[in-house]
Amino acid sequence: MIKRWKTKLYEILETPTGTLPGRMADTFLITLIVANVVAVMLHTVRGISAEHEAFFRRFELFSVVVFSIEYAIRMWICTENGAYRHPVAGRIRYFFSVFALIDLVAIAPFYLPMLIPADLIFMRSLRLLRLLRLLKLGRYSDAMKTMGAILRQKKEEI
Repeated sequence: MIKRWKTKLYEILETPTGTLPGRMADTFLITLIVANVVAVMLHTVRGISAEHEAFFRRFELFSVVVFSIEYAIRMWICTENGAYRHPVAGRIRYFFSVFALIDLVAIAPFYLPMLIPADLIFMRSLRLLRLLRLLKLGRYSDAMKTMGAILRQKKEEI
């Protein structure tokens, strides 16, 4: 039963175009990414930031929870892909893949202050890394995937 769930989640998250749940998951994640970028921009406007600080905090928490769950699920299901088939080595290889690193960087600014004590200015600059969530959109764009494939094929020439 667990294997069936893993396969189904893989189909939804990694090959979404053929299924309604996959398209819905993609739409939800793309919308959340765009909403996060808008929230980060609005949060820099003093009047809006001060007036809606509680909303921004709750939205950030909701987003980080969703992206963290997505990241954990992708780490779990990556072994369904032939390139990452081995349960340990495959996950390590997946961990260092471009999209997995982008996903990690997108959620890391939330967790880093809990792990590393640092001054307030440094922590504020880390929050700007949330804009890197825009890079997560590359996972959902065929053009970005094609560009990445070309760069990987031609990396020696470049």
